[in-house]
Amino acid sequence: MVAAELAANSPRRVSRLVLIAAIGLWRDDTPIPDLAAIPAESLPGLVLADPTSPLAELLTPPADDPRALFEAAQRMASILHFIWPIPDKGLRHRIHRVSAPTLLVWGERDAMVSPVYAREYAGLLQRSETVLVADAGHLPQLEQTGRVREAVLGFLDRPAAELPGA
Repeated sequence: MVAAELAANSPRRVSRLVLIAAIGLWRDDTPIPDLAAIPAESLPGLVLADPTSPLAELLTPPADDPRALFEAAQRMASILHFIWPIPDKGLRHRIHRVSAPTLLVWGERDAMVSPVYAREYAGLLQRSETVLVADAGHLPQLEQTGRVREAVLGFLDRPAAELPGA
């Protein structure tokens, strides 16, 4: 969301843009869950394709560790400060200013920010392409690191003449 806002507010400063499972838009037919209302034990099911993977343990602090619970609460408060409420941020009204070629990377099984939003972004951006990552949820860069790395580096390394809208 921050990268999209920067690209919309200062288009000359952004020559290429990569958005991974980006928030910032809102669809009433596919709402993004309120992170503040999600119980910690439900979070892996929303953000991971496999909520039983070892990565899930990193998302859920141990219930018997007060320090870990406190740190998790602090992280969530920081996140919520920037992203909520999503519909009130107004990116949809500024996104037409983004002129940079944009790569949209989304997990095919993202239950937090549905891949419908990738199509929404693609329809609003002048120059974009989308990569849907198989076997990934909202954190494709963690679940399928190699595939995401390959897609992002391939996009960034590509000659300008081969980018979307060139």
